[in-house]
Amino acid sequence: MNRLNKAITILLLATAIPAISYRFFGAASWADRLDLLGYFTIQSNILVILIVALQAGGREIKVRLKLAVGAAIIITGLIYQFFLRQTWNPQGVSALVSNINHGSTTVLYLLWFFTDTRRTGIPWNELWTVIPYPAVYCLFGVFEAFYRTRPIRYFFLDIRQNGWVSFAFWFAGLTVLFLMAGALVIALSRLETQKRWQATK
Repeated sequence: MNRLNKAITILLLATAIPAISYRFFGAASWADRLDLLGYFTIQSNILVILIVALQAGGREIKVRLKLAVGAAIIITGLIYQFFLRQTWNPQGVSALVSNINHGSTTVLYLLWFFTDTRRTGIPWNELWTVIPYPAVYCLFGVFEAFYRTRPIRYFFLDIRQNGWVSFAFWFAGLTVLFLMAGALVIALSRLETQKRWQATK
């Protein structure tokens, strides 16, 4: 780990961990805390924290996992910024936490990935690995929408309100977005910048 990557690691963990912790400690009950785990935002942020922390602790993380999580955290930020931000208006600490969950964590993860001296070029035929996680999540969301008594997690998963055609449209669009996000991560992995980061050791 070079100095730049170490600094990014510390900054990411120092912001992402308190932000996620705030979400759980701020929940009114254990039922609410368990419900939080069903949100893609929470899941993707937790996965980022685990990957970065485990690698900082010396664990070798499979490149497929880094790719899948990279695509997931990119989409977390994009969907919030372009489709969900206008649906609520957090204030104070909640606003800061929301910006960390949907903004800075995405940027810091990509910087962490890009400056990792152990980074190797990901083959383009690995792009498909970004699809299983969101596909399974969408199926979970559709199933849950039929019996969920709380507000539906994401509007495009509300089959009862919007119907299957709308869901199919969103699913296709999200698939394309995930492939584009995965392509970005792969492109970053293949840039020949290793010597530059090695020089900062």
